[in-house]
Order: sequence, then structure tokens, then C-alpha cells
Amino acid sequence: KAASRSVISAKILATIEEITVAAGDRAEAGDVLVRLNGQEYASRVLQAKEAHAAAAATRSEAELSFNRVKGLHASKVISKQEYDASFRSLEVAKAEEERTLQEIAEAEVMASYTTIVAPKSGRIIDRLAEPGDTATPGVPLLVLYDATSLRLEAPVLEHLAVQLKVGAEIKVYIDSLEKTFDGTIDEIVP
Repeated sequence: KAASRSVISAKILATIEEITVAAGDRAEAGDVLVRLNGQEYASRVLQAKEAHAAAAATRSEAELSFNRVKGLHASKVISKQEYDASFRSLEVAKAEEERTLQEIAEAEVMASYTTIVAPKSGRIIDRLAEPGDTATPGVPLLVLYDATSLRLEAPVLEHLAVQLKVGAEIKVYIDSLEKTFDGTIDEIVP
């Protein structure tokens, strides 16, 4: 079996638009495997950008207002309370603008989840979904198998297994190849 086997699943709930691979296909790390419907997530990015534009305009207006109030306060035309209120409005507007920047970043990350790429190179050994299906977070869509990391897994009788130690060198005979190979025990599972 492959020591390295990846189960590919979605991080978001969305309809599968395209699966670019079939069982048996080779995939390289970074290859696009699945495309999910991203309209909802693209819309969220646009909404976040519009909210940011509004927050930036509010901050700009608050800055202009504060600069006027600051001058009037320096001339002792307005009270300290009015100055403080204008300063607070400016700080709130700055915080709101920063919050909308974080909303954009979050929406872009969610939108990026609509494209699922191969985490590493390998062969697709199982395709568990089809276009039109709904991808659910954590539910497998594909299984990627790294054939360069093959290892032998074998059941061993308990009275023999107690003699084995992790790290021990052993000889492995493969019947179909009629060859013996050197091996190392890397794991013992009771």
C-alpha cells in the first residue's frame, strides 16, 4: 500500500461544477482537481469590497470633519466635548475600514476553497463524486495515492509479532516477483 494516501474533500458546501480527473489519472501537486460553484463566494467578495469602499468614504469624511474641528478647537471656537466626539467618530471610521479589509480577506479565502488542487503528486485511485453532486465539508470526493511511497503491510501471527521491533531489518520475499528485498519495520499496529 502507499504510505502516503490523501483523501480529497471540500472545505465548503457547494455544487460540484467540474472534476478534472478520473480514476487512474496522474495528478501533479497544484493541479486543479475539482471546481465548485463559486457564485455565492464571489458575491461575498464583491459585497465585502463595496462595504470597504463605503467605510473608506466614511473615514475620509470623518478625517475632513476632524481636521475642521481641530482647527476650530485650537481657536477656542468649539468645546472640548465636540472635539472629542469628532475624534471618536474618526477612530470608529478607521476601525470600521480596517474591519472591512478583514472581511475582504476572509471572503477571498472562502472563494479560494471553490478550486480544489492536488496537495501532492500521485495517482487518483478513487473518484467518489460527479459534477452536479453537492460537495459537503469533510466528505471524500477523490482519493490520491502516492505510488512512490509504497510499503508492505502484512498481518503477522501474534506469537511471531511479539518478536518484531520497530527499526529492525528484515528480508521480504515477493512471490509474484520471485525476489527478496531488504526491509525495515517502521510500524507495528496491534
